[in-house]
Amino acid sequence: MSDIFIEHLLETEDPRIAKVANKASDGEYRGYQNGAASGPSNLALISFIGDKYMNDAAGFTPFFSAAESYYILAEAAMLGYNAGMSAQEAYEKAVRLSMEDNGIATADADTYLAGAGKWNNTKERIWWDQWVALFKNNFEAWTLYRRTGIPSTNYPSLNSVYGDAHNDQPFRLPYPNNEYLYNEENLNEVLGNVEDFVWGQQMWWDTRTGVH
Repeated sequence: MSDIFIEHLLETEDPRIAKVANKASDGEYRGYQNGAASGPSNLALISFIGDKYMNDAAGFTPFFSAAESYYILAEAAMLGYNAGMSAQEAYEKAVRLSMEDNGIATADADTYLAGAGKWNNTKERIWWDQWVALFKNNFEAWTLYRRTGIPSTNYPSLNSVYGDAHNDQPFRLPYPNNEYLYNEENLNEVLGNVEDFVWGQQMWWDTRTGVH
């Protein structure tokens, strides 16, 4: 499990940690650095993905959850759109749905919503919790990060073959080889401003500055 994710869950006392991760051999939740040059000296001291996501024969990797819809409604309400409910109502509904998805007791969800997960009338609160709820929904979480910069604790690979040429995660997936073979003319036009084909160019909705 990633250090970024585990440390956030521990800091916020998020009860979902018990479902998304297993404790390490010493009874603690502990993540490991993304993109480290080598693995941990003792793998047993690093948390593995939780049984609900790893060992459940039925599997649990939602394509698009109801919780995500309510996070979107919460943000829409903050932006002044008629979402049919207040931003706080939509946010708290989203959190509770995510907790239910992970089999978290109502009392534990109540405690979280009264603590670190309490509504504070900021989009950042929505985004942080949405990021947690998007666990195993990798592309959605990646899109959230590129759009919002949350998690702000993210960092580029520590062992990137590109050295310090980049200070952020890649912006896009590279185009497949078939595009170079059969659509080269159009592809060259699209890639005109791309300096690094692996990182790609920022998406039009990615308005962050200072990232490369």
